[in-house]
Amino acid sequence: MIPKISFTGRRYFLLTFGVAFVFLYLVLTEVYNRYSNTWILYETLREKEATVLDPVMLQQKKKVLTEERDSLSSKIFNERKGYAQNEIGVILCVSDNARKNQVSVESYAPGEEHLSGQIDEKSFGVLIRGRFDEVGMFINNLENESIPIDITKVQIVSDPIGNGNLKVNLQAKAYLYHGIH
Repeated sequence: MIPKISFTGRRYFLLTFGVAFVFLYLVLTEVYNRYSNTWILYETLREKEATVLDPVMLQQKKKVLTEERDSLSSKIFNERKGYAQNEIGVILCVSDNARKNQVSVESYAPGEEHLSGQIDEKSFGVLIRGRFDEVGMFINNLENESIPIDITKVQIVSDPIGNGNLKVNLQAKAYLYHGIH
């Protein structure tokens, strides 16, 4: 005999079937999304694995980059006037600039030194005397020399001698590059 299904039993069956269908849909959707993300990650890994260089190629690439760096460093040095990248070069740069702008340098005082990678940051102080326009040209030219120099502090006072000159105390930082010949 076939059991008689009542209307309430059919409702229960349809509700159970609907819940099971939604559950199965959610599970399959989640599995599909995770599988597709895993596949994307796997493909990304395969691409990266294909682009990894062997040690011989890495050495060749390093050699090319080193030659390029040395070439650019020497180009920078050769395009400039050619002061040495050390404290003596800074002193020569300051004194040549002073002579060119008719400013007298009374003292040069080296300061702290900070090494950061290939750049050596040397601070220094300079006491100069000169007319207003000459001092201005000196400062402008000093900041545009072959050795990068930043003026960090300027103290200007009237020269006590009374000849119309200014007495200027400059604090500055020079950035010297290692590896430039």
